[in-house]
Amino acid sequence: MSELQIHIGRHGQRLGPYTVAEARRQLANNEVSATDLAWHEGLAAWQPLGTLACLAADSAAAPPVSRPATSQDSPLAIASLACGIAGMPLALVCGFFSWLPSLAAIICGHLSRAQIKNANGARTGDNFALTGLILGYVSLALCVLVIITFVTFRMKGH
Repeated sequence: MSELQIHIGRHGQRLGPYTVAEARRQLANNEVSATDLAWHEGLAAWQPLGTLACLAADSAAAPPVSRPATSQDSPLAIASLACGIAGMPLALVCGFFSWLPSLAAIICGHLSRAQIKNANGARTGDNFALTGLILGYVSLALCVLVIITFVTFRMKGH
């Protein structure tokens, strides 16, 4: 059986894998923090390194305990969703001005999805971001359709 391999997330980067002894040494030397997120086989989610049972002094007797990592929704994902929702009625009512919240929804959605991907489980909200992106693209398409319709009717009127 192979030795347990610990992966550590620090400042948006993944480090490791490390053996239990290497992870203990890095903690002792303050190369990593007990609050950095970590994962190893058998855990359901990333969790703070300091909570890993395998790093406890008497870890031979204690099996790894799976505790959910504390995570926070990405503010950009929430902004993307809010802008996407705001852009839909604007696209239907006043067409031209809906491109502002639609563009904001698209930009925030892409930025937040990248942020969530690189946060090693510390950020959530990918569904918010994806919904905001979809609404942003749909309302942007509606805006273009309204502008084309408006221009077409204006040209036929002259």
